[in-house]
Amino acid sequence: MKKVLISLAITIFSATAISAQGRPQMNPEEIAKRETDRIKEYVKLNEDQYKRVLEVNTQSMKNIMKSMQERREDRSQVVKYSQQRDSTIKSILTPDQVALYDKYLKERRDMRNGSRPGGPR
Repeated sequence: MKKVLISLAITIFSATAISAQGRPQMNPEEIAKRETDRIKEYVKLNEDQYKRVLEVNTQSMKNIMKSMQERREDRSQVVKYSQQRDSTIKSILTPDQVALYDKYLKERRDMRNGSRPGGPR
């Protein structure tokens, strides 16, 4: 019985270590750049807009990650930072880009919730 428990513990530890190695943690700046690159392509940001959106995304990601580390159970702060980010980004965009950004956000939400853009397949 003792050998079985030890073997099980080693298996769980190994699986956890392997899965952690499979996907390296990104820092807030990397996450913000990747997200801003996606937004740039989707809504056709110009260079000035790109720089401003990157600043907004970087600060937002730093706030979100800090909040998640401090209060794992309380997601309300994360939602607040996300809403502030979206509002600030929309103030940088043209009206046509805002419509595209709203569509982008909806598609991202749908993907997180398990559906695909353009409806079920």
